Amino acid sequence: MRFLKILLSLIAIIILIIIFGLAFQFFKSSNSILKVETPNFTSKVFLDEKLIGTTPLLKKNLRVGSHTLRLESEISSLDNKKVVFSKKISLTAQNITAINFDFGPNGAFSAGDVRSFQAGGGLSIITTSAKSDIWLDGELVGRGAVSIDPNRGIHKLRVGKSGFYTREMEINIESGSRLIVEVFLSENPFSEIAKLQEGQINSYEIAISASHTSLIDKPEIWAEGVFFYAKTKQMGFDALIDQNGKTYFQNKKSEAKIKAAKASTIGFLKADGQETTGAAKKAFENLAKNYQPAETTATTSSVEILQTPTGILNVRNGPGTAYAIIGQVSPGEKYKLLEDTSGWYKIKAAKEGWISSQYAKKL
Repeated sequence: MRFLKILLSLIAIIILIIIFGLAFQFFKSSNSILKVETPNFTSKVFLDEKLIGTTPLLKKNLRVGSHTLRLESEISSLDNKKVVFSKKISLTAQNITAINFDFGPNGAFSAGDVRSFQAGGGLSIITTSAKSDIWLDGELVGRGAVSIDPNRGIHKLRVGKSGFYTREMEINIESGSRLIVEVFLSENPFSEIAKLQEGQINSYEIAISASHTSLIDKPEIWAEGVFFYAKTKQMGFDALIDQNGKTYFQNKKSEAKIKAAKASTIGFLKADGQETTGAAKKAFENLAKNYQPAETTATTSSVEILQTPTGILNVRNGPGTAYAIIGQVSPGEKYKLLEDTSGWYKIKAAKEGWISSQYAKKL
């Protein structure tokens, strides 16, 4: 009888050990933390295809290991277009995996960073391009990807590349863990913006480097980036025209505004040094056909053509350099003034047309 009691006690102890062991393993495998922030937009957060919340999100007691993260947000300025970011992430025991993601209108114009941990020490940085420069505390430490062992504490990390927006952040190096930082850069849709005409309908040329083929070859993607980031230039575009003459509207509201001939802003997409094509100009004329230039009361009935750098002055079928050339006039010639609008005179030459007021004077 005594032997049986001892045996039962031993069995009970073994069962308790097994239970505590399983509980410990469960806790150890389910004590990782996920933090997700999307500063400019609210985003749904999915982990392994399961919705776990919306941003800003801090989720504890997650299973350690590899997971698929998906973020979904809507860009209201582009008629509530859904943008999705998906990535494999690693969750480690008793550590925070942090995602900071800045949504753009598509993947090319979104940016962010993912911070996770591995056993060991030091810092590893991975970027979206082998040509991205990596600075730590103002010192260039590598390009594309680096593994270094900086001092413990707070450091300033900066990643940049020509044709992309630079990303800066503070990182904390701790003992006992290796910090892994993956950085995603957003492309920059502008290298130069030049005004062509001003009035009821404003027009600009928007240029990027001819080597930036990832955007030049996909103008519909480029157009979304221009619409989205124009606010950084204190501007806003209602429509954009590519070199093939295709027109992109920011949203339905902008399209309706242009069709109603309300004050609008239109941009031409082109590479640096490239002339705006005839197809693009024709598309602009189709958009501008309903607009009437703002007239002012003329104080004179004629103008005289002044000297120009080329010795001639182009006559256009609208008040702006984006309009087609329909004739030419020469310095010293005088013509009847029909209309006077901001920066342009409408004259009666071989054909009625518009000339730049920079190279003419009223008589």
